[in-house]
Amino acid sequence: MNQLNIGPRALIKTTLNALIKNPIIFFPFFCLGCIQIFLIETIFFIPRFPLNILFGPIVVKTAGPVFLLYPYNYILLSKWYHGLEAWIYIFISCIFYAAAVKAIYLINNDLEVDYKKIFKQSKTFYFHLAATLGLMALVLHGITIVYTLLLKRAWLIHSTSGIFYWIKFMIIIAAPIFQLIFASLVGALFAFVIPIIMVEEKKIVPALVENFKGYWSSKAIIFVVIFVSELPNLLFLLLRSSRMDEWLALNSPEISGLFLISSVLVMLLIDAFQYTAITLCFLYKSEKL
Repeated sequence: MNQLNIGPRALIKTTLNALIKNPIIFFPFFCLGCIQIFLIETIFFIPRFPLNILFGPIVVKTAGPVFLLYPYNYILLSKWYHGLEAWIYIFISCIFYAAAVKAIYLINNDLEVDYKKIFKQSKTFYFHLAATLGLMALVLHGITIVYTLLLKRAWLIHSTSGIFYWIKFMIIIAAPIFQLIFASLVGALFAFVIPIIMVEEKKIVPALVENFKGYWSSKAIIFVVIFVSELPNLLFLLLRSSRMDEWLALNSPEISGLFLISSVLVMLLIDAFQYTAITLCFLYKSEKL
C-alpha cells in the first residue's frame, strides 16, 4: 500500500485501493456475515417444528400468538434480530474486527496473513476487545437516550407554524441523520483502541489512554470518513425509524426478509471499509506504514 497523504479524501481513496488489491481483508467480515445470516435463518424457522417447541411459548408470552403466523412472523424476524444485534456486536463481532485489523497490519508489513494465528491472538485479547465495543455501545446508548428525551419533548410542541414548529420538524425528520452522526462520533472517539490492542498488544486501559492521548488530532478525519461510509445505511435507518419495515413485512413479507439480509450485508461492507480506513490511519500516524 502506498504512503498515505493524510486527509479524509486521501484516506477514503487509499482504503478503497487497499480493499480492491487485498480481498483477503474481507475474510473476517465474510465469516461474521455467515454467523449473522445463520441467526436470521434460525429466527425465521422459530414458528416451525422443532424450534417452535422451545421458542413458541416465549413468542406467545412476549409478543403474542399471531407472531407465529404468516406474515407476522416476518415482523418477529426483524424485531428479534435487531434485539440481538447489540449482543452480536459486542461479544461476537469483536473477534472478527480485531482479525481484520491484524491482517491489514501484516499486509502493510509484507508478512504472511495466517488467520488461524490471527484468530488465536484475537481470542487472547477477547475480554479487552469485547469491553471496548461494550464501552462504545454504552456511550452510544447514553447519547441515544438523551436524544430520545429531546424527541419526546419535540412531539409535545403543538405549534403548526413559526420557529417552534420548524424545531419540532427538524428534530423529528432528522432523527436517522442524528443516529448516523452519533454513531460516527462514538466510532471516531474510540477508533484506535482495537488497533492499539491488536498491533501493540496492549490491554484496554492503556489502549484507551493512548487512543485519546496520542491520536486526538486524527479524530476529525476519522469522523468524516465514518460518516461518509455510513450514508448507504441511511435508507435502512429511514425505513426502520418510520416503521415502514413493519408495513413491508405485512404487505410484502418476502421482500422484508430480503431487506433485512441486505441491511446486514451493507453493514458488513461498511464495517470492512471503516476498520480498514481506521487501521491505515493508525499505521500512518504511528509511523508503521
